[in-house]
Amino acid sequence: MSDTFTSGERSQGLNDTGVVIRYALARQFIGRDWTVADVACSSGYGTSLLARSAKSAIGIDYSQEVIDYANAHYAAKTITFIRHDAESLSLVLNNLDMVVSFETIEHVPRPAKFLSECHKSLKPGGLLMLSTPNKTYSEGTNKFHISEMTPQQLLGLLGAAGFTTIQTWGRNKAGEGGAHQFAIFSGDSAACSP
Repeated sequence: MSDTFTSGERSQGLNDTGVVIRYALARQFIGRDWTVADVACSSGYGTSLLARSAKSAIGIDYSQEVIDYANAHYAAKTITFIRHDAESLSLVLNNLDMVVSFETIEHVPRPAKFLSECHKSLKPGGLLMLSTPNKTYSEGTNKFHISEMTPQQLLGLLGAAGFTTIQTWGRNKAGEGGAHQFAIFSGDSAACSP
């Protein structure tokens, strides 16, 4: 049995180095007593990685097929998988320490609503970690992407949703600068104060 699940453009598993790197990075920011959510969890592999560092992890995906796969392959005492829409997260999630969402925002019809829901799902001082293609370097030909943003556009939407930037960085693609943008944001501006 393969440890990879593919749906549309999504593919997550042990053979996807980008997935492993992103989740390893996220784990560095997680406290042992934290509850984290993995929005657009796909196979559940990333959620299982997050659960290794947290008290509990919740994988969210819109596809029931994906949730069934995740439950079959990555179910654990500290992991819950839920089928739910990313644009109404706060209906099922609240008081989270961290929301992780990699390569998601470019797929949702209303990115501002998605970010607002992420913010509502976090406890004060909670963190959002996300990644998305950088429109500046993207070819814009991915048929699955509803919207791609420049770093300035993304930061504007995040600020409007109530987030404060803690850290941003980019990942190079085939020698091009910043083809993907990564960021960690706080849901509480006090978390960024000295």
